[in-house]
Amino acid sequence: MKINLTQSIRLEDLCKISVAGCHEEIIGEIILSLSPEAILGFATEMIWLYEDIGNRKMMINTNPLGIDPAPNQAMGFYLSSNNPSLMMKVNTLIEDKISSSQVVNSCEISIRNRNTNQYYEVEEPVDEMIGWSCIEPYELSRRNIINIVVLDKDKNDITNQCSTVTIELNRDALKSLSTMLLVWLHSCKENEYLLPKIGQLELGYNLGVVLTGDSIATRFRCCDLGQIYQYDSRM
Repeated sequence: MKINLTQSIRLEDLCKISVAGCHEEIIGEIILSLSPEAILGFATEMIWLYEDIGNRKMMINTNPLGIDPAPNQAMGFYLSSNNPSLMMKVNTLIEDKISSSQVVNSCEISIRNRNTNQYYEVEEPVDEMIGWSCIEPYELSRRNIINIVVLDKDKNDITNQCSTVTIELNRDALKSLSTMLLVWLHSCKENEYLLPKIGQLELGYNLGVVLTGDSIATRFRCCDLGQIYQYDSRM
């Protein structure tokens, strides 16, 4: 699939982000810090899932580094140690679209060389093309890491009280979010963006999805998180 890296997509797909393990009424914000390699891995895996899943429902869990059961990179990234697990739920939202007239107040991310039509092609998984397991490009440096921080309404870190962060979205949103993650990675003029949320659209930026009204406010941050062996000596 070819992705245009210099244009925003139309913002219409909904996403729900929730937290289990602590009372949601005390949570102020989630910060998802992604390394550049994790952005590439996450986007790539979502596009592959988009092309494969159809209308099937699916739940995909990622366990953090440094714990048992063994950590995994089911969605193209590892979670840093002492994080809650991250659950992706696909095709479970009843309402999954928002009209374009409702998102006029959201902002656009900074895009380098906007409208010059530069493309990135997400190719099929290497192991499927040649018949055996191979390392994908985003895995090579062992830096495809995401770190989760959950803050309460007073900005205190309550991550250790949380057991699971869940991202819930339907098939079209997989493509929308992955597309805008790749657009962001191509530009990276800003290293942090707050996702738009129903009722607070003017505060958020177009990263492909709008959070439902009952979602936790979520911020995406791009930064270097080191290598996975720094979090788990088994790796």
